[in-house]
Amino acid sequence: MNLASVFSNRESLIQQGGRPRMAVPAGRLLAALFVAWLVAASLPKLPFPIPKHVDGAWYYALNLAHRDGWRIGPDIAFTMGPLGYLTVPDAEITPWWQALLLRAVGWAALAWGLARLVKAWPPWAAAAAAGVLCSMGSLAYHYPDTWQASSLALFLALIAAPSAAGFAATGVFVGITLLVKAN
Repeated sequence: MNLASVFSNRESLIQQGGRPRMAVPAGRLLAALFVAWLVAASLPKLPFPIPKHVDGAWYYALNLAHRDGWRIGPDIAFTMGPLGYLTVPDAEITPWWQALLLRAVGWAALAWGLARLVKAWPPWAAAAAAGVLCSMGSLAYHYPDTWQASSLALFLALIAAPSAAGFAATGVFVGITLLVKAN
């Protein structure tokens, strides 16, 4: 579309008593900005140190099992998958970048899913979904809860606008999910 056609369309609208409309409605733009703000606020953070209580014991055991090469299933029975140690890493056993990479993948899935929702849903619905999912991800104490928010964003985006890329991204994410947490 060139500039001359934009002005001729505008003039024909005015002559017909209509009002020119923006290419992107203001509500959709505001919803996109709100979603972008929420997604930026939920950027991944380095994990907290392993606490000194009952849960801390299994966090540490999961890291030791990974370090010693145990296999989930034959060597240790646990609800976490072989990548579960990345959700509760011990700083002395697990390199920081591995845990941060898992969190970055989850955050990218959340951002991609919400960006697709902004395009497919009414602005108020996309903003509400972003508010719920980003809050769920930001306020979660245990990382798999944040991962669930990202999964839900991908599934909602796939339902709202089915595509080959959506199926591929969701399928890869579900595969990683099974390696992280089995229940």
